[in-house]
Formats: sequence, C-alpha cells, structure tokens
Amino acid sequence: AKVLGQRRVRLRVLNRIEARVGDRVVIGVSESGLLRGSLAVYAAPLAGLFAGTLAGYALASQFFPEWPADPAAIAGALAGFVAGFAWLRGVSRRTPMNPAYQPWVLRQQIRTGHS
Repeated sequence: AKVLGQRRVRLRVLNRIEARVGDRVVIGVSESGLLRGSLAVYAAPLAGLFAGTLAGYALASQFFPEWPADPAAIAGALAGFVAGFAWLRGVSRRTPMNPAYQPWVLRQQIRTGHS
C-alpha cells in the first residue's frame, strides 16, 4: 500500500500461505499474465482501429469509387476501435477465473516497530 500512499487496498488474491485478513503481505503477478494482459489492453483497440480504417477505405473504394474514401475510413476506424474494446470487455470478464491473471500472496511482510 506504500506505493499507493497509506491507503489500504482490498484485492482478491490467491492465498497459498494462508495469510489472514489484516495481515500485511507482498503480492505478485506472473510476468506472462501481466505481459499478455498489457498487450491485450493496448493492442486490441489499436488493431481494431487500423483494421477498421483499412476495411472502411477498402469498402468505400470498392462500392463507392466516385466518393471520397476518407469518411468511410474514419467511420471504419471508429467502428474497429469500439469493436476492439468490446472484445476486450468480453475477455476481461473471463480473466478473473483464470489463475494466470490472478495475483497471489508471495509472503507475509514482517512488521517493524515503525510501520
């Protein structure tokens, strides 16, 4: 909690060392889970944005060649961006049950006299 100030933080974590409520603990997250989660959060909306842009441009060029393709590319970009977030929302609803993304208690923190 010192990283976040003196405020107490409540988290749901895997507790393999049987720490009790109120114990000060050090928690950890798997590197692969953190990397995959970070990549999904950043890459999904960005990939949707680019794919939507290309799809909007291609569709406009194919079906309406006499019109400028930029408005369709912008609309496709927005649709792809929203679709990326929608996909991310669906994935994020499944991750709380996946142990690869769950933080866990590493060890109890030793209390010192000035904590």
